[in-house]
Amino acid sequence: MAEQTISAEKLAALTGYTDRRHRQLASAGYFPPPVDSQYQLVPTIQGLFRYFRQRAESTDAKAKKLEADTKQSIEAAKLKRSQRMEMDGTLIPPGLVDKRISDALLCFRQWALSLPQTASVQVNPNDPQLAYNVLSKLVAGAWESMRKDFTKDAKTNEKS
Repeated sequence: MAEQTISAEKLAALTGYTDRRHRQLASAGYFPPPVDSQYQLVPTIQGLFRYFRQRAESTDAKAKKLEADTKQSIEAAKLKRSQRMEMDGTLIPPGLVDKRISDALLCFRQWALSLPQTASVQVNPNDPQLAYNVLSKLVAGAWESMRKDFTKDAKTNEKS
């Protein structure tokens, strides 16, 4: 049985590579070199598949390394930014943020709870008790609504 061959021209049309590139791959040992511009069909196709597979694996490895390097660079930049902000005094540690928010809310709560007492005379000088009762209900309702919102947000954040 005669050995099947493929012309350099047809191989170039199939692969999209030039004959020069095919000869380079043959020199690199992927398949036998051509004889009179004819390549051995089966060994050449096998060699091309081996070359394509190795090239894909190499590309995957390079992409993974690039991705890892990018992640590392991003994390390093975040750390550097945090350190710079901490040095500048623009970064507040999480524990301190919670304390500052808690202190601010406590001050606001005390002010809001004292509002009915201080404003009742100004709102209705003829019946300060009625004004006090109305304002107390408004403040209590606002605090209850706020508590529900915070509770709902906390539960949503726990699920995330």
